[in-house]
Amino acid sequence: MDNMDIDLLKKVKIRQLDPIIQSEAIGIAKEFGIEESIKSNSTLHFLYQNCCKQEAKEKKSRERLQKAKNIILSLVALSEAVTHRETKRRKQEQERKRSFRLVTEELKASKKTIELLKSIGIYDEKIAGQAEAMFGVDSIELRVEFIEYLDLDTETKKKLFGSWPNVLLIPDEEEFISELESIGTKKKMITIWSQTSEKPIPIWADFRIFPGILLDEYHDIARLLDLEEQEQVEESEKKEVTYKGKPMYPNDFAKVVEALGFEKMRESNHGTLFRRGDNIMCVQRSHKAQTQLNKSVVKAKLVESGVDLNEFEEKRRELRL
Repeated sequence: MDNMDIDLLKKVKIRQLDPIIQSEAIGIAKEFGIEESIKSNSTLHFLYQNCCKQEAKEKKSRERLQKAKNIILSLVALSEAVTHRETKRRKQEQERKRSFRLVTEELKASKKTIELLKSIGIYDEKIAGQAEAMFGVDSIELRVEFIEYLDLDTETKKKLFGSWPNVLLIPDEEEFISELESIGTKKKMITIWSQTSEKPIPIWADFRIFPGILLDEYHDIARLLDLEEQEQVEESEKKEVTYKGKPMYPNDFAKVVEALGFEKMRESNHGTLFRRGDNIMCVQRSHKAQTQLNKSVVKAKLVESGVDLNEFEEKRRELRL
């Protein structure tokens, strides 16, 4: 086997493969009687080495080993094809989702803006210049702070915003905050699916490898994970709580949240961050023409922040809101 083959095999782990491709790899391991040695984090190179060792023990012809080698290398090629396909599909979806495009003229950015954007994986100084021209340094600093509150590890955040800087450049502040909230919700959605189904997250949905999945539409993720498009039964619903969702103005919603023990962390012209223990919630600030938060948004905020729905309903009625 040449060095190029070895490098390819070492790059790909079993758990990163599409489920169908995984079954092929496991089939090879079973054929050689080494399935117990192969774990989800094993590489295809490790699988190949074990096949070689087993073949040497049996002292049989190398025909079967050569066949296994060819299959393993084909799995690498297939895995790379899946990777390319999903990256291309996600870019196309994002282009349809937003018509916003980066300007081509060069805009200079301050050293502070450049460093702020580098902390979230954006190293293109043209984008930094455009961001500063659009929002100013103070607003960029606030947006980066919101991003830091996301429940994602640093490497995944840098991959996400480095690949999709257009999220940072969403012109409307409330839409930007809403996008960040949906990113956190989609991450939980995928994680819960993996836990309840007792299946590994497929490669295209693994946000640590392809963080762009967190920018896809909810119904697309659900469809691809073969989930029914219906709300999951919350624990509070199982207890037959009296919660009844209703639209609320942001100021009224914030009053109930504070009454439940959430404390203000930071305020801006567009919203307020609240904290209770380890839970963080962002509530947009009301304006004269502010539309109400619809009931699905209200419920999502409560569930994500660990608020008991019945407790919220009781406090809302108590405050007559």
